[in-house]
Amino acid sequence: MAIQRIEEFLTQLKTIEHNPLLVEKLCNDELHYLRQAYEVKDEVDKGVYKGLRVYLNAIANYRKAIYEYANNHIARNYFKMSEVDSLHKNNQDQTAKMRGLSDTDSTIVNIDGYIDMSVKLCNAPSYADNILGIAALTGRRVSEVAYFSTFNHCELSEFNRIYSQYGFIECDGLTVENLAKKENYEMRDLRLKHNEEFINRVTIPVLYDADFILQAIEDLRDKKSFDSHTQFHNQASKELSKRVKKHYAEFLGQCASHDLRKAYCRIVFDYYANMPEKAVLEVYAVILAQSSPGNYAKFSCE
Repeated sequence: MAIQRIEEFLTQLKTIEHNPLLVEKLCNDELHYLRQAYEVKDEVDKGVYKGLRVYLNAIANYRKAIYEYANNHIARNYFKMSEVDSLHKNNQDQTAKMRGLSDTDSTIVNIDGYIDMSVKLCNAPSYADNILGIAALTGRRVSEVAYFSTFNHCELSEFNRIYSQYGFIECDGLTVENLAKKENYEMRDLRLKHNEEFINRVTIPVLYDADFILQAIEDLRDKKSFDSHTQFHNQASKELSKRVKKHYAEFLGQCASHDLRKAYCRIVFDYYANMPEKAVLEVYAVILAQSSPGNYAKFSCE
């Protein structure tokens, strides 16, 4: 059963939206439901508050839906993380950052096998396997692979302009447009208000033939389509979580789908960048279009 009930929530909201007290109660009840469904814990375990990350992602999805219904709706004043959750999130993020910068003791075992597995998954019958294989070879988020982003060939001159300074040679590349977390809806509103252009595109190195990857993406989207992040989360997240462990544990150890993005960074740096180790976060920031690359410094290569 899907955990997030956004459509049902909006339906109820529309019937009571002129009564602030009822709106507040509806929001609090739904937050309580989500917190219970995701089994959020207030006790920290090795720097992690169990369930907190997916719970906060769910809140963001609800807030986006409310915003798209009515961008100044009073429900957004109530449907948000608590001060305690905000504190826990900051603590968890800081722990992850420190661990990424100083404790990269996870090793990618058998990189050739890792890439071979990813190529194999691109042609597998399961759409979830296809998503994982493409994500591993491109370093993109699973939602970007599944439906969110647009992938195209990149010009060699553009690729060299970006990556020649890092010593990249003999590496295929792609251009990715419409990145999943590059601009949120509130940032978009502010930009449009000031009539500013937003460039939501990145040129990336890939771990396998670019033509093969583009065909795999086309085949995936012919096989399975998603209309929204909520639909993608509810239909695919559990299957992806199960299958990433099945296919990649022998290479990465205990892992989740976002670890494919972290492994991609390390493999790209070791295989293609002719740079000293101290430049690793600089390269990560470029290939991921990320302002906090330290969060991805989990792996070393065997």
